[in-house]
Amino acid sequence: MSTTVTPAGSGANTPKASPSAFDDKLNIAKSSKVIADYMRQTAKSAQITEISTAKKAELDSTKQRPQN
Repeated sequence: MSTTVTPAGSGANTPKASPSAFDDKLNIAKSSKVIADYMRQTAKSAQITEISTAKKAELDSTKQRPQN
């Protein structure tokens, strides 16, 4: 005859430990990095748009011929 022993607290209904202060700070750090990366990419995109718009305007002005 064999008996199976289940350790206390290992069942499916065991509540999970609440996040620690370290986990909270880690999540904040990860979020901050994501936000910083997004802002950096947005700034680069704006810079590219500004340069390409100026180049397009310059190209358009060279294509136009003066009307006499």
